[in-house]
Amino acid sequence: MVPLAALLACSLYADDALVAAIVDNVEQNPFSIVSPDDTSDPNSSPVAPTSLEEARAKLREVVAHGGSPLLGLMQVPPDWARTFGREPEELFDACVNVSIGTAMLSEFDYACAGHVRSARAGAVRLEGADSRRRCVADRYADAIGMPEVSTVVTLDLRYSRSRPAIASDAPIYAPARAVPGWGADCLLVYRAADSGVAEPLAGLTRGGTDPLQGHLPAAGARTGEPPNVPVPRIGAGKRLSEGHP
Repeated sequence: MVPLAALLACSLYADDALVAAIVDNVEQNPFSIVSPDDTSDPNSSPVAPTSLEEARAKLREVVAHGGSPLLGLMQVPPDWARTFGREPEELFDACVNVSIGTAMLSEFDYACAGHVRSARAGAVRLEGADSRRRCVADRYADAIGMPEVSTVVTLDLRYSRSRPAIASDAPIYAPARAVPGWGADCLLVYRAADSGVAEPLAGLTRGGTDPLQGHLPAAGARTGEPPNVPVPRIGAGKRLSEGHP
């Protein structure tokens, strides 16, 4: 399961932005292994595992050297996995990892909620929300033994400038067609043809544009427009002005 899908489907915590910031700390690598007590050369750049086999081998190596690894997307300690009846290797499953990590976030959030409520009455709600988020991030970072994670996550949330969500981002949303057809936002203006049968002259939208010009469906086509019916002759080629049906 890809990280974004795991976050959306398996998260047990409402603050998706905070969860995403924690996941970004390991560059969305579900096979990540971070060891806070790693004593190797700080200037070296160890290669992160990119497969389940590599992650399992790296985990055995870290444990054999007495390390306390943090596993997967949310840098979850093995002890948390055992608390929820899971084996440490299962933390390389993105959904399992996110479920356990966000369950702990929810626990920390409950504790932080009481801390925020104890602030003086009349505090601005937004400030209270920011304070609660910082509290949750601090508790999570302290619990996994990496206090610096809170700083990284806070900076990520503060300076990231993602674009606002739009309806077409939803996977079940059908994007609009390039050329609008017959619908509630279009008005087809008809003229009387020499045959005495109404034919579409042009399409007018609410904005007054003419998007259907040159793209009109053939008369009688199954596109949803009203069927051709005899109408009084109004003068071939004349367009009805907007506001005068």
